[in-house]
Amino acid sequence: MKLDNITSIGLWVGLALIALCWIQVIPLSYGWIGFAIAVPSFIVEAIKKKNMPPS
Repeated sequence: MKLDNITSIGLWVGLALIALCWIQVIPLSYGWIGFAIAVPSFIVEAIKKKNMPPS
């Protein structure tokens, strides 16, 4: 599995956990876990996009 897929999956899983916590389907602690997953994935995606040459 490539790093692109892992960060994309991490970002969406983290955002899904945050959303489920927001609508109070899951406990708040899972929302924090989602936040901890989503933030590093978002940072890695931003760094990759910054380092991409213009097309």
